[in-house]
Amino acid sequence: PDAHVEAPTAGSVILAAVLLKMGTYGFVRYSLPMFPEASNYYVPLIFFLSVVAIIYAAMMAIAQTHIKRLIAYSSISHMGLVTLATFASDWNALNGAIYMMVAHGLSSAALFMSAGFIYDRIHSYHMDDLGGLARYIPNLAIVFMLSGLVGIGFPGLAGFVAEFLILLGTYKSYPVWAFIAGVGMVLGAAYFLYMYKRVMLEEETISDYRREKWSHLKDLELHHWIAFVLVLASSVLLGVYPLPFVKLMEHTTRMIFGG
Repeated sequence: PDAHVEAPTAGSVILAAVLLKMGTYGFVRYSLPMFPEASNYYVPLIFFLSVVAIIYAAMMAIAQTHIKRLIAYSSISHMGLVTLATFASDWNALNGAIYMMVAHGLSSAALFMSAGFIYDRIHSYHMDDLGGLARYIPNLAIVFMLSGLVGIGFPGLAGFVAEFLILLGTYKSYPVWAFIAGVGMVLGAAYFLYMYKRVMLEEETISDYRREKWSHLKDLELHHWIAFVLVLASSVLLGVYPLPFVKLMEHTTRMIFGG
């Protein structure tokens, strides 16, 4: 979270969408195929750490008033889902973990771009300085909502497919752990919708001075639209038609599980 807060928007996007995935790459490419017995031996510990990350990070996200820090804690919560699924010893769970890497990369990138746009216009990341922005920058409000819906697993978007595969695969062998992870997903919806309400819809906290100042805000421009459309269109495609992408990922799961 501290790295995200201090980094510029581009740095946060690269950190969340690309660098955060290197840990999963190490688990999938090295830990599981090269050290299967050790990976199996430490499953209880890894599952415990995973659900702690899912629940605790989600609760920390709810407590934040800094939007970049909230998005950063949401990333930790999602990575808990990934480690849980990676070591669940199931095809669907591992496919879901890899799929979550892509889905989370898209959603977190779009969320950090949205936060960067808000900072560029308002010069603040704190929810106390924001509120009711949907009235002044409605196009950003739309893409911000879509970005968050990808992250919380809304049906028809990439995050839903990833979370469904993770829970489906984990539930077969570890139903209790899957149930606890599902609670974390509910908390995920809570912290995003809370942030969206505070930033975009809650107008009671806006002073008359801010209303006058924000009435001249510029909404999304062409170069912003290009970035957002590429990310969100990919999220919709991955959510509506996941089959070819899952088949692509099955090459990795076959290598690990044999077959």
